[in-house]
Amino acid sequence: MSDLSGIPLHSASDPFHSLNNDILLHIFTLNGDMFLDTYALHTTRISSQVCRQWRDLMLNAPFLWARLIDLDRIYNAWNREWRNELLLRSGAAPLWIRAEFNPYVKISQVASPTDRYDNIEHFLLKVLSGNWHRIQKLIINSECWSFPRNLDILCSPAPQLEEIEIKVEEPTIHPYDLRLYDIEFPVFANFAPFLRRLTLRNHVVNHRAPWLNQLYFLNIDAMHNVRDALQVLSAAHNLRELRIISLSTSLGRKETCTPLTNVSLPHLKLLEYYGGVEEGAELLDQIETPLDCSLAIRAWFSLDEEAAAFFALVNVFARQIQGHVRSRKIDSICVKYLPNSITIELETTFPVKYYFHLHILRLPDTPVYDTIMNSIAFPEFSCATIIRFVAVGPLHPCFGSFLNFLTSVHTIFTESGTLQLIMDLQGNMISTNNPRILLPTLSIIDLHTVDPVLDDFSVDAPTAAFILSRLRDGHPIATLNLTVEDMAPFNAPPNLDALAEVDGLKVTYKLSQARGIFEYICGSGDPARLIDTV
Repeated sequence: MSDLSGIPLHSASDPFHSLNNDILLHIFTLNGDMFLDTYALHTTRISSQVCRQWRDLMLNAPFLWARLIDLDRIYNAWNREWRNELLLRSGAAPLWIRAEFNPYVKISQVASPTDRYDNIEHFLLKVLSGNWHRIQKLIINSECWSFPRNLDILCSPAPQLEEIEIKVEEPTIHPYDLRLYDIEFPVFANFAPFLRRLTLRNHVVNHRAPWLNQLYFLNIDAMHNVRDALQVLSAAHNLRELRIISLSTSLGRKETCTPLTNVSLPHLKLLEYYGGVEEGAELLDQIETPLDCSLAIRAWFSLDEEAAAFFALVNVFARQIQGHVRSRKIDSICVKYLPNSITIELETTFPVKYYFHLHILRLPDTPVYDTIMNSIAFPEFSCATIIRFVAVGPLHPCFGSFLNFLTSVHTIFTESGTLQLIMDLQGNMISTNNPRILLPTLSIIDLHTVDPVLDDFSVDAPTAAFILSRLRDGHPIATLNLTVEDMAPFNAPPNLDALAEVDGLKVTYKLSQARGIFEYICGSGDPARLIDTV
């Protein structure tokens, strides 16, 4: 253990001496969470050198150090002694181990990345083999080595384990062989009484594992097909979060005509699906979730797949939304329409936050867009007050039908190009004897500009034309907000000449040389004034 002679002696009147040990330990614990702060180990080590009181207190609190086995911070050659000291300080407390192997971490002190991984892998395996019974939280995320092939350690009882996440390179072991291995040598020897969160990428989850029904989070990946996944879920009724990634299409999904099993997950709060359209439609159609469960789908449409599978997936998504909007108010809607993809997100914040997210890649033709927009256009959307809408390319008529339901939206987050597309869509509707004004209650535009010219920013023609068109149609815009999200402050006041005819329009913006928000009222003749100094 390090010599204490260099620790400074502080007067008993120093303010931090007035804090009792319980408060100090609570502060050290908050500052020592390496999963929230990548420098937590460094912070804790420095704190232990502030004074003798703090050092004695921290060295007598092994749980602080046991939660800081951060291999991303102790991989260097000169840290070998510090690694051993860290383990010594942890005593017999339950261990938290993090080995993300972030490629952005500076590794100039080692000969090569390979040396680094060899070095740290040896240390990690030594820690695991000697302390497996103490491990409470284990997070490994690296594609540079082969931990999952060393299955022996995973087959030992895990009496303290609460969370395990291992994401590594694809295995060379066939799923069938992994199933046979798991039968003979079951994961955790079927003993993990406190296990709550499980992610074992490229590893088959045994649906007979006795700890499945106690999990709160589960990740299922390409080592499973639809039928496998449903088998596993049928034994995991207590799940709060479920993530399904790239289910296999080659593990016998259609080897039998036996109907798929319906699965009820009554406690689920979040379901995320990433993968193919056909597998998603089959799987999600069999899963029953409560009304307060958020849903996120990110799927890609293969040209080899039948459109029926795509429509089935959209219908599953629509059913989930419909059940939700009948009992809860939708607050905001997000639509992002690009040439080869569409993203739709719905969010409600009362009584708690829920969201529904659909992202489809590689869409083939117009009928697909029509199906999506028509399937999720519900009268209940009239309660939504905020929309984020970004589009590239002409808007199909189905977008007009969708926007017609949004009769209470007062704020739109968008770009000038999208405003032009909305005007074009409105013009097409009027030309086809549909004079209804889109977004009739819209009053605020949160305008986002990609890479704005900070020294000479001007409101462009599409934005000005949209605002003028709303004024002519009797639905004026009240505020043009140029302070949204990640837009940097302007170096000079923006050029608002294009808005000279829009009397009363408020324009808000930020300047780099002043803190706060400026407001300019078009047509007033008054200079901009600082309205918010926060």
